[in-house]
Amino acid sequence: MISKERTIEQSMRMFVAQGVKQVRMDDIAHQLGMSKRTLYELFNDKEELLDLAITCYFDQYRARSAKISQQATNSLEALFLVTNYYLKNSAAIIRLINELRQYYPRIHKKVIQHEQKLNRENLYKMLEDGMAQGLFLPSMDIHLVITMLYYTTAAMTEHRQEILLKGISQRQIFLYLISNFFRGISTIRGIELIDKYLKDLREEK
Repeated sequence: MISKERTIEQSMRMFVAQGVKQVRMDDIAHQLGMSKRTLYELFNDKEELLDLAITCYFDQYRARSAKISQQATNSLEALFLVTNYYLKNSAAIIRLINELRQYYPRIHKKVIQHEQKLNRENLYKMLEDGMAQGLFLPSMDIHLVITMLYYTTAAMTEHRQEILLKGISQRQIFLYLISNFFRGISTIRGIELIDKYLKDLREEK
């Protein structure tokens, strides 16, 4: 018998690839080679399965982000590595969040609150470490910086169609925003590293 964990994992892939509204319980049962009755013995309804699948998706995303940041030699490098990873997955994440907002507002609210809390905690640690490493200004108010960064990136994500200029990609705008934002709170050494990491990301594309 197919395990509950494997069912959640496969459902997550289908929801991300095809859309949370488009994927039906029939589709999931067929994909896994099980009866719909068996699927409903594991989960009360599609919303319960979707909730678990979305949790699985973001848990995996955070785990990969943490692994990537561990490769960095300092906090600024970690920030740029994680930002680059986000940009490579941003289309899927934004689409997923927008679909949850439209069709499953309860799950959307839960995900947003949970992810914001964890992201703020992770960013606080990175900024705190960066101050200790002499990369960020010692006078910086970390809580205020995180709030400003959150609202700036959220506005760019929600209004990206109005913001995007002809011939300018979302990746270019996001990197420009992030690099200039962090320049404002960085020491001279930090600014030198920002220029280096930004150059590397632009060349990578």
